[in-house]
Amino acid sequence: MAKKERIYDNKKLEEALKRVTYSGLTSEATLIINQTIQECKSLGKYKLPVKDVFYIIKHATELSKVQVKYYLTLTRSDQMKKFAASDSSIEKYKLACTAVAKALDKFVEEGGTLCGLKKALPGKPLTDEQKNAVQELLNSNASAKDLIAYLRTIV
Repeated sequence: MAKKERIYDNKKLEEALKRVTYSGLTSEATLIINQTIQECKSLGKYKLPVKDVFYIIKHATELSKVQVKYYLTLTRSDQMKKFAASDSSIEKYKLACTAVAKALDKFVEEGGTLCGLKKALPGKPLTDEQKNAVQELLNSNASAKDLIAYLRTIV
């Protein structure tokens, strides 16, 4: 008798990644994805393409063999690459995707952000010296370009 397949529920992560591209991920998130794939023991000598794994995690609501095969076929056809349809390769993708999804879920639960910029820090007030320099530029009828160039050096 074969073991019953374990299916990982990926709805939360799929929802969080809905409008995110791989290049839009934070550096921490991409590092987690890359390290998890590299450390996956079941892959052996050959590692899986990171973007294929990310595509599957981004689109699949659950990580089962059927959905992994479906989304892998989609991403491979988009990239015009041939598709290895063997059961062992599907199983490897499923194991890698599940490991990455668990790692990203843990990262989010610990307060990490998957995408976007970090919250902007509140601005610091100008020092007296900076105020005087800006005022001198204004009094000397400096161009807006010069004023902006100076302000950029402050920030």
